Amino acid sequence: MKISKYLQIIQEKNGSLCFNSLMGNLFFLEPLYMNTLKSFHSPRELTEKEKESSIVSELIEAHYLIKNDLEERNILKKRNKKWIKSVVGGRRVFLLNLIVSEICNIACPHCLHKCSVNTNLSHGNKKLMDWPTAEESINLFTNLMAKWKRKDYTVSFGSAEPLINWRVLKKSVIYLKKINPDIKITINTNLLLIDNEKAKFFKENNVYLSTSLDGPKKGNDLIRIYANKKGTYGDILNKFKLLAKIGYPLDGFSITINDKNFNYVDANFIKWASNQGFKGIATDIDLINTLNSSRSVDDYVDKLMELRKACLESGMENFGSWTTAYHNLVNGCEDNMPTFCKAAKGNNVSINPEGNIFICGHTNTLLGNIKYFEKTFYPKSPYCDLIEKRLPGNNQNCFSCYIEGICAGQCQITREAAKRTKNKRDLFLCNFYRAATFKLFKEKLRAELINN
Repeated sequence: MKISKYLQIIQEKNGSLCFNSLMGNLFFLEPLYMNTLKSFHSPRELTEKEKESSIVSELIEAHYLIKNDLEERNILKKRNKKWIKSVVGGRRVFLLNLIVSEICNIACPHCLHKCSVNTNLSHGNKKLMDWPTAEESINLFTNLMAKWKRKDYTVSFGSAEPLINWRVLKKSVIYLKKINPDIKITINTNLLLIDNEKAKFFKENNVYLSTSLDGPKKGNDLIRIYANKKGTYGDILNKFKLLAKIGYPLDGFSITINDKNFNYVDANFIKWASNQGFKGIATDIDLINTLNSSRSVDDYVDKLMELRKACLESGMENFGSWTTAYHNLVNGCEDNMPTFCKAAKGNNVSINPEGNIFICGHTNTLLGNIKYFEKTFYPKSPYCDLIEKRLPGNNQNCFSCYIEGICAGQCQITREAAKRTKNKRDLFLCNFYRAATFKLFKEKLRAELINN
């Protein structure tokens, strides 16, 4: 037996957090367990007593100790081959992202959709979806759900600003509710086009709204702006009030942080959000732009840890892509396939105004068209090939990373944009996610030591 080369140890005086960078399996180990591990610093056979030891058996089960000839990556390869077979036919899909609009009514310089999609030919020239395309997309998706007897599925409207195409959006929601009254419908919107009529429609149809506010007025109005550079803070707050007035308040919002609003988004802003009745805040840094993002990895990690602490102290949830690897390891995945997002393991299908198919609304890798919808999920199709390359353990860019099996290669959008622009944002974010995950583990370890 020997210590796995993928074993990661975060250590304090009275205990350690350990996990296998390929397999996961996070455990808090007391000194007795650590001493047993250390006794295998050189490969050796188990003693008769160790063969009966519960400690040794637990270390083996966690893949901290392994057989001398075991190649652990082969375990993932076997798991991934089985997984990709289940992706064929769209069996794993449960979310449709219907991109009814690829244009927006504001002009944020850090816009994820604008910066990732607008310069790419794969999305085509058509920027607003017509009803026939929406209807056909919905029928294809809901028929796929019926084929696999799925009832717990979601349709999301997002990417740019869906409310610009209100006629098709409204018609789509009504049509979906006729097909399945219990369907979950979500809309990612900047809120600025919502009026009383639209707000009541969303409430009546139980449509979940998600939005962004990038800090207090001074911070938000530096980056979340109209084309004329005017800030949006006051207008967004008015929409918050409108939704609350009709009895349909938002439960939270997301914040993107870059150099411009960095100093304005702090614990005081989180306390303000808590006092307004919000239940959760998503925080993140820009996933694709180096524009206004010249601070160091440590600066951004410290800022997000500060905001996370403020959220937790105020009784609010805090989440974001920067916590993905941590949560994959701590909370696990119901399907035992930890990836950076659900799209990367075959749960999503995204359709744009041209009827083109992608894994999510902001990606540029063209995977098919609704004219040949079923072919999208054929074995060895572009869709299945992309998913297979993104599964943890298959991505060669991630080999030797200490969070390889729980991060699974960060966001597809980041990878695409970095390759196209050569801005090396992907490399920066690799360092960022490693540093952030380590800080979160250290925080958890200290909490475990207090509890023990």
